[in-house]
Amino acid sequence: MRENGAGVAVWALPVYKALQEASGADLDRAAVASVIGPRLAKVESTNWVGVMDAATRTGRSERQVRRLASSGRVIAKRIGHRSWLVDIDSLENVLRNQAA
Repeated sequence: MRENGAGVAVWALPVYKALQEASGADLDRAAVASVIGPRLAKVESTNWVGVMDAATRTGRSERQVRRLASSGRVIAKRIGHRSWLVDIDSLENVLRNQAA
């Protein structure tokens, strides 16, 4: 666990387990959970698409899709610094309501 209480990177778990096996010590599950942090939410791949794919499907520009995602008008998750995963159903619903 980091000094600020946050979990460490996911890759650290195998290293942590290898050290545990090498030392022969038994660690409780709470200690392991504190090292790797909370579980990540699962993202269903059927509803989530990248910005380029969302723009192509809806006939809008990538910039407009990014703007809707960053404003919170559509359901989206930021991946990295600039990339977004957009819920295509949410995007189509917003665009349908804009046209009406």
